[in-house]
Amino acid sequence: MQRQFDHKSVDFTLEKIIEFGFDQYAETIGDISGAATKELAIEQGIEAIAKTWESTELDITTYKDRGHYKVRSTDDVFQALEDNQVQLSTMKAS
Repeated sequence: MQRQFDHKSVDFTLEKIIEFGFDQYAETIGDISGAATKELAIEQGIEAIAKTWESTELDITTYKDRGHYKVRSTDDVFQALEDNQVQLSTMKAS
C-alpha cells in the first residue's frame, strides 16, 4: 500500500482509509485478516492442548514388581488423546 500510518491513532478514521486509497486493497486486506484469524485460532488451540497435558496427572503403579510401571486408569487419558487428535487434524486441514 506504500503508506505509513498508525492504526492505533485517534486520527486513523474511515476518512483517512479512503483518503489513503486503502479501499482499493479491500480484498487483499480481507484475505490477510482471514489468514491471521485462522493462525490465531490454531495458536490458541495448541496452547489449550498444551495446558491440558501440563495439568493432567497420571496414576502410575508398579507392574509385577519387576521394576516396570503402568498407568492405572487410562480412560481419561485416551479420551483426551482422541479429542486432541481430532483438534489437531482439524487445525492441519484448515
